[in-house]
Amino acid sequence: MLRFLGVRHLAVIDQLEVEFEPGLNVLTGETGAGKTVLVEAIDLLVGGRASAELVRTGEDSATVQAIFEKPGGGEVIVRREVSAQGRSRAFIDDTLATTAALRDLGDALVDLHGQHEHQALLDPAEHVDLLDAFAGTSAEVADVAAS
Repeated sequence: MLRFLGVRHLAVIDQLEVEFEPGLNVLTGETGAGKTVLVEAIDLLVGGRASAELVRTGEDSATVQAIFEKPGGGEVIVRREVSAQGRSRAFIDDTLATTAALRDLGDALVDLHGQHEHQALLDPAEHVDLLDAFAGTSAEVADVAAS
């Protein structure tokens, strides 16, 4: 669970710190207030693609850090720094980490969904996978794929 999120110089956000409480947390605001930027910040922490465009205009770098509560207890601190040149560095508990390590950790800690994700239902390329999942035929699908 996400307990704390700190953002510096990311897109329209100069500096922001948010503490999240257990249960449902809702972010609301006007268009352009930065709600999507917060989701992008979390995506960076779980191995999402970094780019120079994310760094606030006029700044050398952007930093995003968070404290996550692990499912079994304890906390993990994740930080991602993105330079204005587009290079990024990631840290897990203050130790340099790869984006693959962030993705692995993120899979266990975060389930991110975008506002248009439901539109995958309209994509015919997704229909067979959705139908197989609904039918519970994942073992059979794996057998056919192995053949």
